[in-house]
Amino acid sequence: MVRRTIQKAITDSSYRGHIHGISLAESAELLRDYYREQGYEDTLAKNYTLPDKIQVTASISLRHALWCEKDKKFLHTKDTYPKPLGMITPPIR
Repeated sequence: MVRRTIQKAITDSSYRGHIHGISLAESAELLRDYYREQGYEDTLAKNYTLPDKIQVTASISLRHALWCEKDKKFLHTKDTYPKPLGMITPPIR
């Protein structure tokens, strides 16, 4: 789906698409490559500054966000490793 959406945006300049709920690192990498090729990467900040009229956008669900150390401590304790929540909602890798 990600590859098709990007290809459509490349071939049709009037196309705008949003990819809802990506969950694979491969999908994120395809989007990074697309943004980089379109010139959206800010090389100083290693960030992506997207203009208002970007053709392809994407979102991830909270359960697939890569958690910070505080979240990891919450999910992994000495008593239960990992807690059931960690098995239900894995971070994107």
